[in-house]
Amino acid sequence: ARAELVDRFLTGYRDVLRPRLLLGSWRTRAQDPSALEAQLAQALGPPGAWRYGGTAAGARLDGHYRGGRTAIHVEALPERLPQRVQALPSADGDLVALRVPCPAALGGPDPTCVHPLVVCAEMLCDADERARGAAQRIRERFV
Repeated sequence: ARAELVDRFLTGYRDVLRPRLLLGSWRTRAQDPSALEAQLAQALGPPGAWRYGGTAAGARLDGHYRGGRTAIHVEALPERLPQRVQALPSADGDLVALRVPCPAALGGPDPTCVHPLVVCAEMLCDADERARGAAQRIRERFV
């Protein structure tokens, strides 16, 4: 029963919730994810009001896989964020900003990341097969 509910959430996240949460996607000048993370920390401050999602969060939780795309979850898009991290709009960009789906999404074992269920859901939306495999690891360990 629990696994079925999780499956339903993951499908609903991809098909219904994620499109409503998406604030934007950009291509940055950052050469690697750690450089982008440093820019985000400078532009937004330390994670707290905002959190990592997707493989950026998955790597923090599991240490297994960090893809090239950085997902962040925020209450609202910070003013001039794309300019502050030198980013241009791009549907397949390396930076994705999403709204925080609900207050419970800010809970979890790592205060820099959204809840593991949201991390897993976002990783499953990634086109990279390795991200989807890592999502299964997150699901088994944390969900």
